[in-house]
Amino acid sequence: MGDRLYDLLNAAVVEDARGVRLRAPLEPLAGPGQPVKSAVYSDGSQGQAFPIHERPMADGGVEVCSTLLSAEASRNLAERALVDRFPGLSSLRVNAPDGEQGAYPELPKDVLELQHSVADTKLRMTVDADGVPFVESETGQALHASGPHSFGWLYEHVPGVAISGAWWSHGQAAYPSQHPNAKILSSLRTEITAFGVIPQKRGAGALDPLVVSTGGFAMDKDLQVTERTGKAVKGEVKPSTYGVGNIAPTWHESPWVVARDIAVAGQVSFDVLRRLQLPQEWSAGQQAAARTVLATLVVTSAVAALDGLDLRSGCELTLPEGAGLAVRTVPRRGQAGVELEVGNDDPFVALEEADAAAVQAGLPSVFGGKTELFANADLLKAIELGRKAAADE
Repeated sequence: MGDRLYDLLNAAVVEDARGVRLRAPLEPLAGPGQPVKSAVYSDGSQGQAFPIHERPMADGGVEVCSTLLSAEASRNLAERALVDRFPGLSSLRVNAPDGEQGAYPELPKDVLELQHSVADTKLRMTVDADGVPFVESETGQALHASGPHSFGWLYEHVPGVAISGAWWSHGQAAYPSQHPNAKILSSLRTEITAFGVIPQKRGAGALDPLVVSTGGFAMDKDLQVTERTGKAVKGEVKPSTYGVGNIAPTWHESPWVVARDIAVAGQVSFDVLRRLQLPQEWSAGQQAAARTVLATLVVTSAVAALDGLDLRSGCELTLPEGAGLAVRTVPRRGQAGVELEVGNDDPFVALEEADAAAVQAGLPSVFGGKTELFANADLLKAIELGRKAAADE
């Protein structure tokens, strides 16, 4: 299969592999062993401020783990990272009307940055360059005729939809929302997990030995400055005058944890990608070249997301020095897979190689020009309402 990522993925596609596994070690930006905080919501039902689960160990014991970033959030990061690295990858972009761009800094938005990607209802609140409403435009009709049953137009214009998929929950022109052709499945699933988790607690109040010994409401009987109710006695000397406190310290559950190891792991399913039906007039060689492009694109997005993992305030993760992403093929029928560790730039080079090979085979490049769509009055009003809601919080 060769020692380059493009060769590995191309061979895996041609040989009908199930997909590839992805894994890479991570560490806090502050250094190994420093606290991290999950970006996954916890309802506290297990008595802690962070989500936990147990993993069985080889010796029969269990290990406490915490999911730091969910599969859904990981896909969102992957899409955004890919758009940042390859601005020309998606040809659809929503902008403010001419002359109003300065008033709407929220725009332009690449279609992959919209909450529901190509299925986002905001696209229906746009017009094309000629002022034709999106649903009536040539672009809108081509998009709404697309889906897993007809992926040719999406391959050329929005191939990144293969990362997170899309669901036209409001229905398309040809299919109701529950029809299989109204949903494109996601081919990427990765999560970031902390292993061997030790919970942290957060203290409040000064750790003052005088306060601890007296219960938190007096210095001594001669300089009593608060009543036992905690209320200050007017005219008396305050404990702060002497550099001590009169509030007993408390300990609270914290969302921060310390972990033995942190890793991102997951998969890219080639079987899901194969369900995306490409034009029948494409030859077998063109079909294989296109599927190699899609597989490489999804793997590239997962790597791009590792360059700047800012999970939430104060919690940033990075690859350890000298570490890379391990990509391992998963053949069918229990055959041995092939593993390759790739550096940060290898997937981007592989994607450009895959696209060049597809162009050589007679296919359109996935790095096409932009098709501008312009927000109509309804979308501009929705943006303004969003601003107001954010300001009221």
